[in-house]
Amino acid sequence: MALNPKLLWENLTPAELDAAVQATPLAYVPAGSLEWHGQHLPLGCDSIRALAICHGAAEISGGVVLPPLYTTAPGFSAYRGSLFFSGRLVKALVDELLRELRKVGFRAVVLLLGHAGKAQDESFREPAEAYGERYGMKLLVTTGMELIPEELRAHGGHAGASETVQCLAARPGSVDLSRFDPNATTLPRYEGLNPATYSVGLSEELHGHVRTHMARTEWAWSPDLAEVSTVELGEQQLAAMARGLAEQAEALLG
Repeated sequence: MALNPKLLWENLTPAELDAAVQATPLAYVPAGSLEWHGQHLPLGCDSIRALAICHGAAEISGGVVLPPLYTTAPGFSAYRGSLFFSGRLVKALVDELLRELRKVGFRAVVLLLGHAGKAQDESFREPAEAYGERYGMKLLVTTGMELIPEELRAHGGHAGASETVQCLAARPGSVDLSRFDPNATTLPRYEGLNPATYSVGLSEELHGHVRTHMARTEWAWSPDLAEVSTVELGEQQLAAMARGLAEQAEALLG
C-alpha cells in the first residue's frame, strides 16, 4: 500500500505543516504496540494497520498523520518481542502529545488504537477526555474495528483473521502465512516479569486484567485463518474503516 508522503508529518517542511493545519486543523495519531502476533505476523502489526487506516482517512478528510506511537499500555506484555509501558507513562504521554498538537494549531485529534484492550483504552481515553474538557479540543479515541461492515468481518481478535488481512493489504511483505501453524498453541514468553511494573497508573480493576494476560501460557487459533486471509478482504476492510474514520473526524471539526 503506497502512502502519500505529503499526508505524513515527518515528510513535511514547517511551511507545509503550517499550510496543512490552516487548511484542515485535524491530526491523526495511529497508536499500535510492538507485540507478539504469532509466527505469521510482524511485531508491528498493530502500528502498520493503524497507520494505513489513518492515512486512508486523511486522504478523504484532509489533515496530518503522525508517525505511529509504539509507547502503548500493557497487553500481552510477557510474550516474545513485545514492548509495553505502564499506564502512568502512557497517560502522561497522551496528555503532553495533545498539548503539543494544540500548540501547533490542531483543533481536532483522532487517536486510533491499533492495539486495543481495556488498559490501552483507559490510558488514552482518560487523559484525552480530561484534556478536551480543559481546552475545548475535539477528540476521538477509537479502535475503528466497529467500522467494518458485517459482510466484511473476519473471525479472530488478536493475531486473528482481521488483523492478518489488514496487515496483508497494508504491508504485504510483512506477512508470511506459510508460517502459520494452528497447532502451535504454546506462547513464547519472557519469564520472571512483575505485573505491578506495568499496572502503575491504571485503575485498580485493571491490575487483575494485566496479571491475567501476563500469566497466560496457551493460545487458541482458528484453524482456517490462512485460508480466509486474503489481500482483497484486507483492502476492503481498510477502505471501509478509513471512510468511517474520516466521517467521524470531519464531524469533530463540524
